[in-house]
Amino acid sequence: MGFYIRKSKRLGPFRLNISKSGLGISVGMKGARISTGPKGTYFNAGKDGIYYRKKLGGPNSPHSSQSSGRASNINLTKVLVIIVGTLLLLSMFFIALLVFLLHRL
Repeated sequence: MGFYIRKSKRLGPFRLNISKSGLGISVGMKGARISTGPKGTYFNAGKDGIYYRKKLGGPNSPHSSQSSGRASNINLTKVLVIIVGTLLLLSMFFIALLVFLLHRL
């Protein structure tokens, strides 16, 4: 078993991951996340030591040649779509909450 170093910074539902293989970003909540980075895009879910991971797209190996530039552009597009969608959902939730609270006054 090899050792590895990974550092992450949480920004609300987003997590910025920095590792030896590169920079990645993930979005989600405790128990379910969608992440993308140099090794591809994944769906991760689990709790209490039992986890599921499904590759959604990206290069077949971390050392793929010409397709890596195109794959990183696709991954970046997916991440931006996820970020914008999450921000829209959060803003709709807070607007609904604000309307609810104002009607109670």
